[in-house]
Amino acid sequence: KNNWIISCFTMSTYELIVIKIQRFIRRRYKKRQYMRVMMDQFLRQREVDKIRELAHSHIQRNQDTLHRMLKNRVRMFDCAESKPLLERYEAARVVQCAARIRLARKYAVQRRTAAQLLQNIYR
Repeated sequence: KNNWIISCFTMSTYELIVIKIQRFIRRRYKKRQYMRVMMDQFLRQREVDKIRELAHSHIQRNQDTLHRMLKNRVRMFDCAESKPLLERYEAARVVQCAARIRLARKYAVQRRTAAQLLQNIYR
């Protein structure tokens, strides 16, 4: 390090400018590499979120169909077997909905922090 400091004083202006440009290019290259990695991670996470949402919507559609079927059975035929099943199903749906809202909040916070991080890097 000491040799470098001494050599700075003996360098010409042209050499100092070249060194500064090289440093700038190295930093910029590292920043771009970091940005590439961050964008890849962000896109991978986005894909995972899309897959989760698709699976979730499929499950929810099936559950809604089952719920409608149970409701119709109870309403139309006053089915004694379906009544307790429907009550349990509706209670489970309330619990599931509360859990889903909690998870959604967690993922929303994660997305916000990821977006802030990316914005800070772009600046």
